[in-house]
Amino acid sequence: MMGSLVKEDLAVNFDMIEDPRLDRTKKYPIEEIIFLALFAALLGIESWRGIELVGKERIDFLRKFLLFKEGVPTHQTIGRVFSILKPKSFESFFRNYTATLCGSNEGRHIAMDGKTMCGSYDKASGKKALHLLHAQAVDMGITLAQLEVGAKTNEITTVPEMIDALDVKGAMISADALNTQKEIASKIIDAEADYTLALKGNHKTLNEDVQLTFDTQLIPNENRQIETEKGHGRVTEWTYEVIDIDSKILPQASEWKGLKSVGRAKTTVCKEGRETSETRYYLLSYRDIKLFAKSARGHWAVESMHWILDVTYNEDACRKRKDNAPRNYSLIRKFALNIIKTVKGKLSVPLVHIKSAANPEYLTAMLVSAGFPLLAT
Repeated sequence: MMGSLVKEDLAVNFDMIEDPRLDRTKKYPIEEIIFLALFAALLGIESWRGIELVGKERIDFLRKFLLFKEGVPTHQTIGRVFSILKPKSFESFFRNYTATLCGSNEGRHIAMDGKTMCGSYDKASGKKALHLLHAQAVDMGITLAQLEVGAKTNEITTVPEMIDALDVKGAMISADALNTQKEIASKIIDAEADYTLALKGNHKTLNEDVQLTFDTQLIPNENRQIETEKGHGRVTEWTYEVIDIDSKILPQASEWKGLKSVGRAKTTVCKEGRETSETRYYLLSYRDIKLFAKSARGHWAVESMHWILDVTYNEDACRKRKDNAPRNYSLIRKFALNIIKTVKGKLSVPLVHIKSAANPEYLTAMLVSAGFPLLAT
């Protein structure tokens, strides 16, 4: 039996996607092209030629969900549609889907982090590599949204846009040191959310002052949490600590809207008799030690998603470069991963690809569960 986290009333609404093609060129409906690419991604196939080939080989399966009256488009047509498809429309469709998939974000940990698609760099045209900001629902391992970080901007200006694009009321937002900015902290608080913001060298004085605070202040036992994990020939210990602060303890405290405490996370790894450790510091808009431990460790879920995109889908080496194709197809990968995450159980993503290719019933159940209803027969 396939387990599923998705809602029974979930349904994919392709009508939200704006089709940029002229009416006379719409031989293949936009929903069929999107569904075909998603179907291929669930099998681990993503080259334009591969999508065309698997579509033709599995046309009977595809027609269980959509009509495909004209059959499967050529790989040239598939590539062209993804290159001209308007990313903002496609991303809005995706956010609407994930909002229904995941429900309210209240009480949810949302991790935000960026990723550069190295293969999208085109030296011949001078096109820079595409850089995307992602918002991840850590509890489900689901990507909630992606936004492009423009060539003339950076993540610092894109994070506020992401907060506006999502309903983050009651959520806890974590971000890396790059996005530990006063304006972002203020934006999060104004959105009625909380934050866990990492500190590093970009705030050298503040980072040193927080470190000094931990070195000189007495930390009550109730403000400390220790977790240990054994496996793969090593022992890993995480020590999390929180100190309540004010302007007397930390002079810069009043400059950060909503700041209530600072956190320290120390990771110690012992392997083959050798011990290594790393210590990180954070700004927190709350005082809960359990929430800090959960958010500091959970933030790496978005890094895990980036790792899967590179290792399983080989995204960094992907040579899709034409116009909007890199950005749009990156969303197809996340769409496929979201579906896989909700139903995969203990299987790895590559094993889900294999099982989906070998077992049509499994793939059918996965797509139906994800909101793609079967056509009436």
